[in-house]
Amino acid sequence: MNEMLLRGCTLKNTGEILGLVVYSGGETRIQQNSAETPLKYGLCNCFLLLYMSIQYMPQLRLVKGQDVRIHIVRPVDAASSGMECCATDRS
Repeated sequence: MNEMLLRGCTLKNTGEILGLVVYSGGETRIQQNSAETPLKYGLCNCFLLLYMSIQYMPQLRLVKGQDVRIHIVRPVDAASSGMECCATDRS
């Protein structure tokens, strides 16, 4: 056990290396400590995310409603109001 190098160790000032790789499983301390830490959100961040989502949904509905009105309702109104006479050929 005195000549064992753990994961992440570097060996310096050595000309040659003769070794054996030993896998001792995922239950070891070095394996458990090498996992990435999960993201942590504070209470303020969670509240802010919820509040922004609540504000975003009505705005999205308004934009979609305007898009429908501009692209569907307005061309129908323009055609029924006699606006097609302005596009006649003047040559």
